[in-house]
Amino acid sequence: MTAEPTANSSPAPSGALPESDWTDQVTDLVVHLVDTTRGRTTGPILKLARVVVYGFVALVVLGVVGVLGLALIGRSLSLIPVDIWISYLGLGALLVLSGLFLWSRRKPRA
Repeated sequence: MTAEPTANSSPAPSGALPESDWTDQVTDLVVHLVDTTRGRTTGPILKLARVVVYGFVALVVLGVVGVLGLALIGRSLSLIPVDIWISYLGLGALLVLSGLFLWSRRKPRA
């Protein structure tokens, strides 16, 4: 048995827009609101956390590189054919002068 179209079941007119599903619209609205709220609240917090973590890692790496650099300079100075205390005196003087320079650049407390 085949079903034949009746007069009541006519296709939609070609100029009419199909009805949009209201559940899709509500779902899209909720998703948009959640994304907007998340972007405004957790977005800046996540950026701040990344800056703190990467800054801490960079600080640790720079500290290790600085200590290893000083050890390398000390070892290199020991290769100079003079008494070792003269090399250490020169390195100490260089560190004291750099410390005095940094101390002079500080901002005094009010």
